[in-house]
Amino acid sequence: MTVKEAIATADEMRPNSLESAVKQKWLSDLEHRIYSEIYLTHENEDIPFTDFDSFGNDTVLFAPPPYDELYILQLCAMLDFYHAEYDRCNNDTKLFDSLYTAFARLWHAQHEPISKQIINR
Repeated sequence: MTVKEAIATADEMRPNSLESAVKQKWLSDLEHRIYSEIYLTHENEDIPFTDFDSFGNDTVLFAPPPYDELYILQLCAMLDFYHAEYDRCNNDTKLFDSLYTAFARLWHAQHEPISKQIINR
């Protein structure tokens, strides 16, 4: 899924007047979270990750289907929050958390954790 596709889907589900740049920032923040919490903590066999230097509409986001829905859920949750739709935001967040956890578990099951070196004195 690309940034543009995620934003278009979220905009269709939650019509809004926010600038695309705001939604791109939210997606970039989520990619950084995935990068630091999931990707960097496990051996990744040089699997390419999102190029943050050229992050834009055509950027392909890291989480594959069916887990790529988490990008849409994150955008919907943020849009609902900023439009004071708190019940919808809570529902979106619960679905997001469930999907994010499932993606993290799959990644952890398929990739060895990076072990930390124990220092003996």
